[in-house]
Amino acid sequence: MSSSFAYVYDERLGEHKFHRDVARFEADLAGFGIGGRVARLSLFKQAKASVEDFVRDGVRHVVIVGDEGTLLRMMWFLPELPVVIGFVPLLGTSSISRLLGMTDVASAIRTLAGRLTTTLDVGKVGDRCFLTSVVIPDTRAELEVDGRFRLRPTEGGTIIVSNFGNGDPRDGLLDVRVSSSVAPKTLFRRTPKESFETVLRLTRGAVRSETPVRLLVDGQALEGTSFKIGVLPGKLRFLIGKGHR
Repeated sequence: MSSSFAYVYDERLGEHKFHRDVARFEADLAGFGIGGRVARLSLFKQAKASVEDFVRDGVRHVVIVGDEGTLLRMMWFLPELPVVIGFVPLLGTSSISRLLGMTDVASAIRTLAGRLTTTLDVGKVGDRCFLTSVVIPDTRAELEVDGRFRLRPTEGGTIIVSNFGNGDPRDGLLDVRVSSSVAPKTLFRRTPKESFETVLRLTRGAVRSETPVRLLVDGQALEGTSFKIGVLPGKLRFLIGKGHR
């Protein structure tokens, strides 16, 4: 067992149907000499305390085991801790796992054993970090971009600020898409709405609204009327597969 590795399991891996997969995974870790302590979580509010305990005990690599949702639900605190993050998609691969060179569990284990690292940017909205995106659906909120100009979608529009997915999480920028739907005026029949989209990039900005708006930050809800938004270049260190740095 390696004292430098620790593992945080998605709560679903405690279900009986996953026992064989988990046992095989742990046996493979032992074969590579990278087994470690395990935190099996039932509520994700316990995750931060568990990882902080690992850090105090000298753990340098914290590996999230589950799926993309497992990783993203922990992103609000992981960038602030002095650890290298690993990810094992035992519950299904995703665009994040493919970026890191983990197309399946076997390749993920080889990635952990290789100990190669890369840095990824992290977005921040208010005091919450995010890896993928902030989505503000069906909104009339205003977005300020780098102190230079302001955008506001028409009624029913959407603001998407992306670090990963539509954006490159290594370029020090956030990608912004502001979309609006407008129904053309006609006297005799209904016609489909036309969609208009503004695409730009930012390093810092702000979201403001006269009434509370609902943001989806890495898929998690956040509400308010005013948020600063920005990017933290190279904030998060990830274990990555050979040839993917």
